[in-house]
Amino acid sequence: MTFISIVITTYHRPEQIARAIKCAECQTAPHEIIVVDDNGRDTPEQQATAEQILPFSERVSYLVNEANHGPSYSRNRGLEQARGDYITFLDD
Repeated sequence: MTFISIVITTYHRPEQIARAIKCAECQTAPHEIIVVDDNGRDTPEQQATAEQILPFSERVSYLVNEANHGPSYSRNRGLEQARGDYITFLDD
């Protein structure tokens, strides 16, 4: 069976991350969800994003960039962790 990796990048939008995760969870194919937080470790935005992800923590891999590196870096970081036969990207 096909396995899909869904990589969600986020930056300065903690209020949108839960919605993006819920959307990804609606997929009917077997999948994994990887969230890459590009706010920088221990910033107020990263802490707010982490709070929003907490209810999904058992179902989502959460990666935090040490500093803001931009969307390409974040997508590539998620790609490195992906295990799927297919990979798709979703911005928050």
